[in-house]
Amino acid sequence: MKVMTMAAAAALMLTSSIAFAAPMGASNESFIGQFGGSNTAIVLQDADGVAAPTTNQNAQATLQFGSKNFALTAQASSVNHSGGGANNAAATVQVGTGNIAVTLQH
Repeated sequence: MKVMTMAAAAALMLTSSIAFAAPMGASNESFIGQFGGSNTAIVLQDADGVAAPTTNQNAQATLQFGSKNFALTAQASSVNHSGGGANNAAATVQVGTGNIAVTLQH
């Protein structure tokens, strides 16, 4: 039974469609999990500087279950006036069909 469950999970993951993540800049993290068909997830992240505790960091996670889901996450962070960095974090979870989610942060 365990082998059949793993095979079914693998088959579901293979039927998922577009997943795109474009970490630009420093210290961005991204996770996209899709199950079912007709799912789309596009993630664009941007951060200034280099990876260090005082620079910008973006993190996101997107999970989609079912069919015909859409998720777009666009994040950008810029250095604040005190010289430290700004952090953005986003999580999107969709269950069912025909869902749309858009998250924009600066």
